[in-house]
Amino acid sequence: AHSLAALQHLRAHGYRASVITRATRVAGQEIPGGSVIVRVGQNDSTVHGAVSRAASHFGVQLWAMHTGHGDPGYPSLGSGDFTFNIKPAKIALLGEDPIRGYSFGWAWYTLDYQHGVPITILRTQDVAGMDLAHYNVLVVPATSGAALAGVLGESGTDRLTQWVRDGGTLVTIGTATDFARTQLDLIDLRSWYDTEEGEGVQHFTVPGAVFRAQLDQGFWMSAGYDAGEVPMLVDSDRLYLAPDGPPSSGSRVVATYTDLISGHAWPESLERVPGTVAVYEERVGRGRVIAFAEDPNYRGYHRGMNRLFLNAVVLGPSAP
Repeated sequence: AHSLAALQHLRAHGYRASVITRATRVAGQEIPGGSVIVRVGQNDSTVHGAVSRAASHFGVQLWAMHTGHGDPGYPSLGSGDFTFNIKPAKIALLGEDPIRGYSFGWAWYTLDYQHGVPITILRTQDVAGMDLAHYNVLVVPATSGAALAGVLGESGTDRLTQWVRDGGTLVTIGTATDFARTQLDLIDLRSWYDTEEGEGVQHFTVPGAVFRAQLDQGFWMSAGYDAGEVPMLVDSDRLYLAPDGPPSSGSRVVATYTDLISGHAWPESLERVPGTVAVYEERVGRGRVIAFAEDPNYRGYHRGMNRLFLNAVVLGPSAP
């Protein structure tokens, strides 16, 4: 995840860079998926010192390559199927009532303190009257969707919806995903409780358990997870399902829960959670919504989730 902090720093200072989404090998050197590519020919002579300083500051490994051609059977660093150019992420984090303070603090800590990614904090009551075009990413921590819609008002929700359609990346955390589903009506993610099987059943909240989640390795958001899976904390009764109908290029299930790794879950949860959606992305107009079913930053415990969260926030505005 520190490589994305270095990437954000370099782009903020005007250096061009890209990201390769899957692992490759170049001149015998193994290059992990999610690596940042900075080409000498696309930047001026100061790029060498800038990259060296960024690598040292953020603690990332640096390789100097004399070619971008992949070894036989491996993708090249310039392959359009696996590489995309990055533009600076201008990140805003929504805060104040009714945003939940802990979720707000965890997101702030992950971005600002752990990874040095600069953000701007927006007050919920100011959204209706501000120009959101200054930002291309908005992170909404856990919140009561109905309460947030009430604070934003019709003007604020309309402004936010249009901002996404105009190209913004909306990242929703935990209960904020229901805000995107039901108040903004931006994504077709379904609730299991609205299905024939789930209608009217008793809700069982998982009191805190780690489930394995299978990642879609063919998707850009999985960059940096060559193992294809990641442990995720489940701490709620939320159960999401992919939209009905055939697969669509406009929506993607990024991660799906599989089996329990550790912790306690009720027998009903052990039956219901596997197969439900952990992370979801849907294109909306020229923008997108990236929805996390749970809080990936919970208490700063699960560092393995940092990369997935930073992929959404830092790479979201540039992703294909």
